[in-house]
Amino acid sequence: MPTLTRAITHIPIRLDAANVGKLAQLDALAEAYKALCQQYVTAFCTDVEPDKYADAWLDSALSARWQRVVIQHAAGVAQSWRTNRNRAHQAYLDELAAARSTTGCASAHWTKGSPSASPCGWRPTIAAS
Repeated sequence: MPTLTRAITHIPIRLDAANVGKLAQLDALAEAYKALCQQYVTAFCTDVEPDKYADAWLDSALSARWQRVVIQHAAGVAQSWRTNRNRAHQAYLDELAAARSTTGCASAHWTKGSPSASPCGWRPTIAAS
């Protein structure tokens, strides 16, 4: 029989020896956890500052303990995402400033284009109407 592997380390029995009902419950828990975690990550990335100790505000069938775990997990993921996003944005600004200083283009309305577009190799952005 093939070995069934799950990432739940605190259960002392082999899961392939567990009954089907227990496996179904674990699968249902995992699905509910992932769905709720995705909702909180989205909220923490777009609307609310990540807070590992925030009170649960989304409806869920999960227990209060599992909801706290979901919020802590989602806040960690969102904080990481925000940090990476801020670092990437700062790196972009640094590269843009360096390019402007070496080419002599000081206008914020230039994007990289063909060398014939302007003397410094940048062309103006076109605003969408």
